[in-house]
Amino acid sequence: MVSAKDKNRMVQVLTDLLENSGTYSIKQSDNEKILVVEKKEIRENPRKIFVMSHAKKRTKSEINGQISHNQKNNIYTAHAFFKHEEDDISFVRMVKKNKGWRQDKSLKKYSEQDINRMIHLRGIEKWILCDFYQLTYYQKESTRLEECVKTYKLNKVTFDRTHLRPGDPGYGFAAMHEESKDYKLPELTELISGAAGFKYLKNQNPLYRAWIFKTEAKPTAVVDTSPRQGNLL
Repeated sequence: MVSAKDKNRMVQVLTDLLENSGTYSIKQSDNEKILVVEKKEIRENPRKIFVMSHAKKRTKSEINGQISHNQKNNIYTAHAFFKHEEDDISFVRMVKKNKGWRQDKSLKKYSEQDINRMIHLRGIEKWILCDFYQLTYYQKESTRLEECVKTYKLNKVTFDRTHLRPGDPGYGFAAMHEESKDYKLPELTELISGAAGFKYLKNQNPLYRAWIFKTEAKPTAVVDTSPRQGNLL
């Protein structure tokens, strides 16, 4: 279970990244969500974006209800997931979930290195991935990894069951080559640092989908503190 402290930290990091862009005003935030709106000087008709912080287990109906509410109010929905090796909320390593993977010959086309990189999608990740080809994760600091926000493209994993012979369990019932519904190979596409913004699914505007991406930080005004010379009389 993710602690309240870690949930708050995740939201704070995301909030800081969005504020650093100079594009958004934070209207509301807690350890489960962030509601932002574009500044009027940026866009004549400011868009509202609701960021769901997935640092706890939620039901599909709960998330669908929030997304439906957002759609009815012309609010875009974006998602960020919590990633930590000691928690099973999301980005769970397949070898941790499936202890008997070495006996699963259907993964024989993959190297042991790739198998160690595979993740076993949780229900919410799987469902959100239906709308996106990549997902964004907040990485909690650990002994091995630094705190950061990353986006991963989740590539398909294909089972190869050509080793099955008549009489083997599954022979004749399972396809020889089949895409896994649960396993994915993560590919890092972006390290989001400095500042963050949103991209929108232009071809699905009625669905009001958005995702987080790296953008430029708004330049900080430089204050001249050097001594000034007065007029000489």
